[in-house]
Amino acid sequence: MKQIVTGLLVAAMMVTGCKKAPAPSQAMTDMKDMPGMPGMPAARADTSGVPLDRVEAGRLGITFARAAERPVRSSVRAVGILKYAEPNLVYVNARVGGWVERLYADYVGKRVQQGEALLALYSPDLVSAQEEYLLARRLKDDTLAASARRRLALWTSRPIKSTAWRRERA
Repeated sequence: MKQIVTGLLVAAMMVTGCKKAPAPSQAMTDMKDMPGMPGMPAARADTSGVPLDRVEAGRLGITFARAAERPVRSSVRAVGILKYAEPNLVYVNARVGGWVERLYADYVGKRVQQGEALLALYSPDLVSAQEEYLLARRLKDDTLAASARRRLALWTSRPIKSTAWRRERA
């Protein structure tokens, strides 16, 4: 493809360099008797073409080809970098220490909706706080239950539904 474009470029340069001079117009014929300005050199011939023989062209990597009419390809291959839309990117942080038992969003870029589970987290601190709350409820101690409930609320943003709490109630 590069060779064809280079060949067409050289052919176009040669065609423009070999054009006939336009016929003089009436205004130009009236000016032929006017004397030139003193000290100005005479106008030189048009040198827009570059003389180049095939050996020199071959050394420069220029190739020649006949111009032909062909269909143009409609596809273009290009290299690019795909980036995330920053306004749609959300960072989620755990408020408690622990480890992931199961990952529901299992690859980078997976679309999730608000409220959809991303992972199942096991946290020993959260389990002990839940056990403390359940014990306070069993003992019917409202003050201890309220403080344990407040501690759980600080660690979570919604009601607690952990596997340890479900096992305890069953």
